[in-house]
Amino acid sequence: MIMASSGIAAQSLREHLLQTLPKDLPFLTEIRFLLAAHDIGKADERFQRKVTGEPVEYRHADGSYEYLSKELGDNVLNWLVRSHHNPDSVQFEFFKEQSVSIPKLFTDEIGIAALKDKLPINKVYTPAEILFLFSCLKYFDRSDRYYHINNSERPLLQIPLSLAKIEDFRNSLKKGARNKVYNDLWAAIGSFHWGNKKTCFIKSPTGSGKTLSALRLALKDKIKKLVYVAPFLSITSQVSNQLKNIFGESEVVDFTSLGQDDKCESLDNGFLEYSFTKPITIITAYKFVEGMFFSLPITYGYLNSTYRPDFVGTDKWGNYHVFESKGYSSGYRKATMIHAKQQVSRIAAINGKAPDTRVACVFDIRNNIKGYIEDPDGNERGINIEFNLDTVIKEYYSYFEPEWLEGAEKIDRNGHKFYVKNLFDNVFYGISVEVYNILREEEIKKGELIEAIDEIPKDESESYSIGLDGIIAFFSQ
Repeated sequence: MIMASSGIAAQSLREHLLQTLPKDLPFLTEIRFLLAAHDIGKADERFQRKVTGEPVEYRHADGSYEYLSKELGDNVLNWLVRSHHNPDSVQFEFFKEQSVSIPKLFTDEIGIAALKDKLPINKVYTPAEILFLFSCLKYFDRSDRYYHINNSERPLLQIPLSLAKIEDFRNSLKKGARNKVYNDLWAAIGSFHWGNKKTCFIKSPTGSGKTLSALRLALKDKIKKLVYVAPFLSITSQVSNQLKNIFGESEVVDFTSLGQDDKCESLDNGFLEYSFTKPITIITAYKFVEGMFFSLPITYGYLNSTYRPDFVGTDKWGNYHVFESKGYSSGYRKATMIHAKQQVSRIAAINGKAPDTRVACVFDIRNNIKGYIEDPDGNERGINIEFNLDTVIKEYYSYFEPEWLEGAEKIDRNGHKFYVKNLFDNVFYGISVEVYNILREEEIKKGELIEAIDEIPKDESESYSIGLDGIIAFFSQ
């Protein structure tokens, strides 16, 4: 038997490579191929000797890369396979040939040839697409290893039981908490049918039961594993308590409340590990993206998330600004303001220059919103963040590469032109034509970019959202 690993984690290579995937996963063909091929180098006899404990100099990821290079030629998928044990990013670097030998019987058994024939060989992938494929490869590779080592089933919700728990929780609420809007939303969700749809937008006032309704909606689609992504820590805390009351603490992990003592490779990328352990994971949008995608344009050094401010920005004159904002429905607390001030004061310099502005905000959102704002001094012994602004801008807009423009249409919104494409279902996503053209120049003129964004008309429509970055998203029937 050809083995993928030995000892307590012993597993056959065939079992490791042939994984079941969701049928509606984006780039399904490429991901199937990557998972089947990423450890194909382990079928080489040198790795099989290595598994038995023999000291053999052989790197299986390089062996997989060499085999695929012969099969596919120069293809970005080969480099993703070669890089899948790198901690941060895809490595396009010098390769040392190893003369790999993979038994044809084994490649036939896992269906490499059939998968290869379905690949879009000449497709040019954008950086964002490459990053997505790389993250999926690492996610499924590591999740398979996690479940195998722990000899555990994937943690999933029981649909009928979970729906009953939600109904019981709703019925336990005081009658005054279930007003007409609450009941109307619940009824609307009850009559909703997914069909071929993949996305549903719920717009309803605060306190009208959006969380319960969203859960009911997901379970109606037979979804057995949930990731609840919220924009703010205050919301994740509220939702975490509510979901633990409904489903029990054993079913929910609140990633935002984990501390440095929790067993996890790193809190920055640990969301992947924690999402394996329980059927419901709660996380902020920033941590979700940071945990799913393994490359970020800015390195904070030893500035962990507890001391990291919300926002570091620059204006068209090259001045730097640091902001931290917190909001709680439990009211204003002085300790919260002290923490916010510590976070912005922690940044001593950005690219060697002290920030022109440091702002700490705390908002009391119990009834009417009331804000408290302070401008603390800096800390000369704090952190100096180093990053190349041009690189940050290019990374930020990397989704809109020239290849993305193929198939895009130009629309006019409030007298301003946008390139847009259908993202999925009836959701469209795009970018200002003027902003796009500035980004295509060899040297990005940051002042022109900011001025171009400033000139984009504001849009108050419920269906359209135009961001402060020149990016547009809208929902259209």
